[in-house]
Amino acid sequence: MEFYQLQSAIAIANTKNFTKAAELVNVSQSALSQQIAKLESELGIQLFDRSGKAITLLPAGEEFIKCAERIVNDYELTVRVMDAYKHNKMGSIRIGGFPIISCYHLVEVITGFMAQYPDIKTSYEEAEDMELLENLKTGAIDACFLSSMDFEGQKLKHYDLMYDSIVAVLDESHPLANRTSLALKELKNEQFILSSDISNHYYDVVNACVKEGFELNLAFSCRDVATMFSFIKQKAGITLLSRCVAEDRAGEGLVIIPVKPMITRKVVLAARDNYEINPAINTFVDYVRRITLPNSIPGDLRSGMT
Repeated sequence: MEFYQLQSAIAIANTKNFTKAAELVNVSQSALSQQIAKLESELGIQLFDRSGKAITLLPAGEEFIKCAERIVNDYELTVRVMDAYKHNKMGSIRIGGFPIISCYHLVEVITGFMAQYPDIKTSYEEAEDMELLENLKTGAIDACFLSSMDFEGQKLKHYDLMYDSIVAVLDESHPLANRTSLALKELKNEQFILSSDISNHYYDVVNACVKEGFELNLAFSCRDVATMFSFIKQKAGITLLSRCVAEDRAGEGLVIIPVKPMITRKVVLAARDNYEINPAINTFVDYVRRITLPNSIPGDLRSGMT
């Protein structure tokens, strides 16, 4: 089987006509017919029904064309990417991230990428999850790091990078501060301080409380974690926050307590469905997936998810 035979078969499937297909692949009609006859002979099965006015695909032909299109598309993508490398046309990439990516060491990931690929012009913007998702859809950014997200129905590709869990953060003088763990239901009368309602963290916490049978009392909404912790130290309320963020930012005067049932969260990298056609985006996604720990789940999280 030769590559040109795949292209010829696809042309016939698209045009349903040998004459038009021959023009597309720039050969004579007789040469095209010979190519397809040879292909069918090699495969040992007929692909096309030639009995009617229009050429139609037989069931085996339909499956063959699906496979052939994938092969041809992958080949063309490979040629474009290699051409970009050869001619130093790697271009640029606009990366987005939610406000606390530094707690997950993703700043080092981005700067590491910039150091390894200095020919790719890299920019970064910070926003909440919902804003990032909209910017990704409209093309304002090319790829982004998101916290827990439902991608069903979205024309996006996404890759899980790491998992995290939600913990409670309280002032050290809080009556529950000496506990080793807390049931979520025990917090139903507390005043909550959460991130804004355009972040996935907000909805993770709200939905978890609803599952436990109560609606939380929202006292303050903060975009900045430092502001959130300042309110907690002033005894204005408590928060439920990603463990990595709490352990990285909490500081003195605050206590971190696991909650039950465990609420798991994940950090994902997302890009548009066709990102592979852009060498810069493709290179970035491959780099991030290569150096992070895909689907890594710390031991305590793993036991809580089983």
